[in-house]
Amino acid sequence: MNNTVNWDSLRPVILEETKNITELSKLKPIFEKILKSLNDAHSSLFFDENVSGNESESNLFEKLAKTTDQEAGLPEKVFSSRLLEGNYGYIKLLDVFYEQRKYIDTIKQQIQTLDRLNPKAWIIDLTENNSGGSVFPMIWHLANLIDTDYTYSNIDNKGKEERVSTKLNNLSKKEQETLKLFDLQYEQNPAIAIKNNRVPIIVLTSGLTISASEFLVAHFKGQKNVRIVGQTTAGNTSSNYPYILGKNFQINLTIAVLQDRTGKIYKIKEGIKPDIPLEIDLAQQLNLKEIKTYNEWLLAVKKAKPLYLNKAIEVIKSEKF
Repeated sequence: MNNTVNWDSLRPVILEETKNITELSKLKPIFEKILKSLNDAHSSLFFDENVSGNESESNLFEKLAKTTDQEAGLPEKVFSSRLLEGNYGYIKLLDVFYEQRKYIDTIKQQIQTLDRLNPKAWIIDLTENNSGGSVFPMIWHLANLIDTDYTYSNIDNKGKEERVSTKLNNLSKKEQETLKLFDLQYEQNPAIAIKNNRVPIIVLTSGLTISASEFLVAHFKGQKNVRIVGQTTAGNTSSNYPYILGKNFQINLTIAVLQDRTGKIYKIKEGIKPDIPLEIDLAQQLNLKEIKTYNEWLLAVKKAKPLYLNKAIEVIKSEKF
């Protein structure tokens, strides 16, 4: 979004606002102001004034890698997987940023348990993923459900295309070093071989399906045995890259937009439309006139979960895959 900002006008304003700043923490609102001016809805800032050591990317990434959900003030993850109607493997995937190794180990165990039951279809639930996070742990053990090594692409503002692999054994050296900090070495923990991997797959989405979860949807979008069911996703389909400034600031800056395997390029703030829309009056789920907050939205989606699951099973039984 660089070309949408008048930097010549913004620069002197920012320099004036910062000329007397002596504390790092007071730079935080300045960075946030600049990022907001990009109007891409996805760029964000992470600040930690307590990072110690030399100024380097690894120090901040290492601290992030060792932080637990509890230390970050997040609730404990509640995983969910089961066999529906004795035939369909259901797994709810959560947002993940911290405790990534624990996450992929848990998902691995859940998928293996369901796969041993020979499910006739998979239902992947992304309806409650309203926080973003990292797509790497989410796709890690699902790669065997995807019928190609490369699915979507990232397109920068010069039109350069970077294809994205489903398997994490061909990452750049920098990506490998970062994942190693999270104890995620692909050679030591490769993706599991899912036996029942060519059955119908339903991916459930809502307006809360955001960022990393949208990229997970993009991995599946357009595959012949897959149907996206639900509502259009949140619209954070642009690709971010982490830039470390000093040792205390990380800017997750939007650097590209998404092109799915059908060739569609998504505009800034454009969500992924479902193959099969499911209209739900979410306010009615809570006996409200309208949904006003994210918490209400999330609660309504959770309460409407039987509607999502019933629709998923209906599609599995009625669609020709």
